[in-house]
Amino acid sequence: MAMPTHIVAVGGIVENENGEILLVKTRNGG
Repeated sequence: MAMPTHIVAVGGIVENENGEILLVKTRNGG
């Protein structure tokens, strides 16, 4: 499980290496 390069908000909005904006939850660790 690779960690995203850019973290905009912890447990909120995460931008991955492809530049895609993903919504993640800290409960499931993404």
